[in-house]
Formats: sequence, C-alpha cells, structure tokens
Amino acid sequence: MAVTAILANLSCTDIDVSAAWYAHLFGREADASPMEGLREWYLGPEAGFQLFAGGAGVGSGTLTLRVTLLDAELLRLGIASAEEIEQGAHTRFLRLKDPDGNLVVLVESA
Repeated sequence: MAVTAILANLSCTDIDVSAAWYAHLFGREADASPMEGLREWYLGPEAGFQLFAGGAGVGSGTLTLRVTLLDAELLRLGIASAEEIEQGAHTRFLRLKDPDGNLVVLVESA
C-alpha cells in the first residue's frame, strides 16, 4: 500500500454547531463541503480532517493534533488557564471536548 495522504474523521450530531467549533479550533472555516453533512479542512499536503454528521460513534472519537507552541494555542483559543496543560514524559498536552464529547488533544513535543 502506498499511502499518499491521511484524513482523520469524527462524527457529530449537528454539522453546523460542530463545524463552528472546529472553525474556531483551526482558525478558519472548512475548506470544502463535498456532500451534505460533511465538512473538510486541509491541514497540509498530506493531512486533513473530516467532520461528518451522523453515523456510528458520535462522541466517542479522538483527534490528536501536534502543535508547535501549545501556549500560543491556548491564547488563540481563549483558554484562560495554562493549568489545564498536562505534562507527559516527552510532551505537553491539552485535552478538549467538542460539542458532542469527542476528545481533541493538542500535543507539543517537549
């Protein structure tokens, strides 16, 4: 198998509410809406994110995003306290929940 790109996917109950939440997270609106109930963000030449309305697993998914500066992301997202940042062996990370309870983790290498 020759994989050329990867798209992470999470399911939601309300595409408009969740798309607004992810637009805030990514700092921009979705890049595409290729079909009813689907929004896509292109996060680089080989990575992307799909948000899908409905389907199995709503609220039980996880999306992990590696970021350069976690403190800068806290400020950009309007998160007031750095106390929410957790320290791992080789990373610092922040756990967020989207409107459906899917886990979104921002990770910064230490």
